[in-house]
Amino acid sequence: MDIREKLRQIELSQLRSKSTPLAQPAPFAGARLENVIAGRIKTARLGSFFCYEKNLALDYQHGSCKISVFQNKPSALLAVIGQDRQLTNLAVKDILFLDIEASGLSGGSGMYAFLIGIGYFTENGFRVEQFFLNNLNEERAILDELNRLVESHPLVISYNGKSFDVPLLESRNIFHRLQTPLSRVLHLDLLHSARRIWKYTLPDCALTTVEQQILKASRVGDVPSYLIPQIYFNYMRDRNPHPLKPVFYHNQQDVLAMAALLAKMLRLFENPLAESESAAEIFCIARTYENLLQLEASIELYATLLARPLGDRLRRELLLRTAFNYKKMRKWSDAVAVWLKYLDTECYHPLPYIELAKYFEHRENQFLRAKNLVEKALEEMKIIESLRGANEWTPFKQDLEHRRKRLLRKLHFQTSSNDSLTEQSADARLF
Repeated sequence: MDIREKLRQIELSQLRSKSTPLAQPAPFAGARLENVIAGRIKTARLGSFFCYEKNLALDYQHGSCKISVFQNKPSALLAVIGQDRQLTNLAVKDILFLDIEASGLSGGSGMYAFLIGIGYFTENGFRVEQFFLNNLNEERAILDELNRLVESHPLVISYNGKSFDVPLLESRNIFHRLQTPLSRVLHLDLLHSARRIWKYTLPDCALTTVEQQILKASRVGDVPSYLIPQIYFNYMRDRNPHPLKPVFYHNQQDVLAMAALLAKMLRLFENPLAESESAAEIFCIARTYENLLQLEASIELYATLLARPLGDRLRRELLLRTAFNYKKMRKWSDAVAVWLKYLDTECYHPLPYIELAKYFEHRENQFLRAKNLVEKALEEMKIIESLRGANEWTPFKQDLEHRRKRLLRKLHFQTSSNDSLTEQSADARLF
């Protein structure tokens, strides 16, 4: 269902509510919540609330990934996935997966989390717990219990939690005058990691999309996210727990999908060439290493890709990125070789000319060679301008023209100096 259909249904429901007032339903007289969801009443430090618990073995497989992957992967890979060096020395037992279902989707001061799903590793497997707000006066006890768990886990992992889950929970903690550790612990938001890896290969990076297409997992009996708040409000009104069952399932699957997704990412970054399914995936992993200044790993992956048949645009970007990485490593001969290869094999772009001109001017003092490169670049650009009628490389053109003027001055000064030295030598011979 697309957004237009959702809006149309909302408008129709509003029209019906205005025209025919709904009668208040009678309280549900059937099964109790703990009989439908199979949970229990948990007694915590600040009160009691409904809790569902599930223990899974380490060999549990969600789609194509077993969560046991965590047990034998270097913890330093977490820092690569999250692009945060603070994640380097964490263990599996330090991780707390977090996902909430809220009373609204667009924010607001009156919004609260009515279902909090968490997952963490134990000695024997993986444990999922879900704290449910059966009555509004239980919120303080639920938040305090969540805070207790966060304090014992240095790393929180979420999906879009930096923008939604954590700010909401922090605001509710403030409302109840509770000290929250969420702002102090490390936080890895897998949405950002997923976008870095799959933004070129997936239609979007929603968790359900990544789950279906990357983890090859499907859900049976799920409910769309946008319906969940209304299901909860209906329950608070009529106390019928049966419609809540797919809501608990949805939240539980989100937690398990995050664990499986992190396992998939660990496998990808440990062995990208074997685990990746496309050149675009390898390219994005290489860029992640590049952003972390792990340039040798990045160059190695770029070189592997360049040995494959590629589209022109991707090949050109790989060559440029490889050359700039060599430049950052101060491997000048390697950088020059790549830029020269670009000039020989690829269509025109001013960057290789500019970088080669910089190298010959500032590192080799070959002013004439640098000037020839600059003038060649300007000549090519002029031809393209006459063909296209517009030039998208105006900043490069300004750089090239400024560089040419400076090189001409240097060449003039160099020639004048050489002439002066020649005259001095001739005068010396006369005496």
